[in-house]
Amino acid sequence: MRIDIVRTSVARLLLLSLAAAIPGITAGTSPADAADTGKAQVGQSFEVPYFLTQTNHFVVRALINGRGPFHLVVDTGAPGLFLSTEAAKKAGVEPPGKTYYSVMKEIRLEGGPKLDNLKIRVEDPFQLVGMNALGLPGIKLDGLMGFSVLARYRITLDPTHHRMIWTRLDFDPVGVVDDRPAIRREDIPLQLQAMEMLGPAMKFASMFVGKQPPIRRLPQGFAGFTAQKSGDSPELRVTAVWPDTPAAAAGLLAGDVIVKCEGNDVPDDTKLTEMLSKKAAGEKIVLDIKRQGVDRSITIELQERF
Repeated sequence: MRIDIVRTSVARLLLLSLAAAIPGITAGTSPADAADTGKAQVGQSFEVPYFLTQTNHFVVRALINGRGPFHLVVDTGAPGLFLSTEAAKKAGVEPPGKTYYSVMKEIRLEGGPKLDNLKIRVEDPFQLVGMNALGLPGIKLDGLMGFSVLARYRITLDPTHHRMIWTRLDFDPVGVVDDRPAIRREDIPLQLQAMEMLGPAMKFASMFVGKQPPIRRLPQGFAGFTAQKSGDSPELRVTAVWPDTPAAAAGLLAGDVIVKCEGNDVPDDTKLTEMLSKKAAGEKIVLDIKRQGVDRSITIELQERF
């Protein structure tokens, strides 16, 4: 897997390029995921909020089969998508029978990225069991989201504003999952069996150590547009308005020049993002804009990203 790190003066973003091949994985259309209607999103970009846990894990929220939301750790070290047995039951994902993987109908991340008919492993990784038992992350973790999902996107991570930009690639990882028979307990190496015991051990320890209180989460408001300055121009211009978002519904258009936000000057996109990040879902923002030389005022009611 290739990871490219890029710094920009506009947003100081960390670019994680996950589209390159790793040994044993090649580009192409996987028969297992041939029905992935998420291909219709190729080329589209989505703003996905994330939560940084107390254990420094990047966690995003997702609906699985229309149910949830579930908290999934963005894990570039995991080969696929893993969901706890409890979360799988809530999502209506059947545990595997004679095969290693189950199949879910749909996963939709907060903000819009969507994949259909994706294989998923239902199990309880010891890391999640242990951390949840002690309450270390601050929220309950429901699963791990690895390469079989992440490799389909170019992901831009902004650590200063708790958001990611997911852009759908015309790429499918092949060889990540297969239809091998379910592994028998006696076939699992002793080292892995020992690691699996760590989860229950940490759960038992939590009875004596105590569980950390959960963190109260306030949904951050989502507008659905991007803006930046171009070259030496002093104008902060809207560069994109994503479809089916509050900004689109309010009538904001690409090319509009943002003059003020909530009556305050907006010198650059960093200041605009800072102002928006303080707004919760359900609140409204007023943008004073200039469109083709005409002054206008647009009110956007922020929403959650689902």
